[in-house]
Amino acid sequence: MLEGVFARVAERRAAAREAFFADGGVCWDCRDTGREAGNPLGQPCHQCPAGQSLTVELDAARVREQIAAAGVPPRFAGVTLSSFPRQEIWAHGAVCDFVDGWDRSRGLMLIGEVGVGKTGLLAAALRRILETHFGERERVIWYSGVDLLNDLKAGFGQLGADSYGSRLRLASTARLLILDD
Repeated sequence: MLEGVFARVAERRAAAREAFFADGGVCWDCRDTGREAGNPLGQPCHQCPAGQSLTVELDAARVREQIAAAGVPPRFAGVTLSSFPRQEIWAHGAVCDFVDGWDRSRGLMLIGEVGVGKTGLLAAALRRILETHFGERERVIWYSGVDLLNDLKAGFGQLGADSYGSRLRLASTARLLILDD
């Protein structure tokens, strides 16, 4: 009796699959939604172009959120190493090499006159690091040097979460701390 039920279910499933592909369907696993079927977290399907496209979109959204949460100045939030307007300067190549070979332990310091592109390069380097080296739970903080010192100074004599120690701990425990002039 159960064998007959299973056989009918298998036949219906095969017919549905055949109709799906006959109508131009590409991925039976996700039914062309880009998300794994039956997955409550909605993870991207790894079997089809729609899932790969969704993965790219989710990664880009994660990077945008991390850049905003880090405190990158809005003017520089969209800068990338490939869109940086002054790629001919020596520092651009050096920053690209640094980021591509970054081992999570070395630091980078950019020194130069006002207006030569240090902040833009830092923002572009951060974006590339977030895209290639970081996951979604790693914390990055962007501070101007003056703001960091003022924030720490404001914590003197305070207690709890507003204390100097708490503020210093927040800055020192970030996976990546970027100080801009």
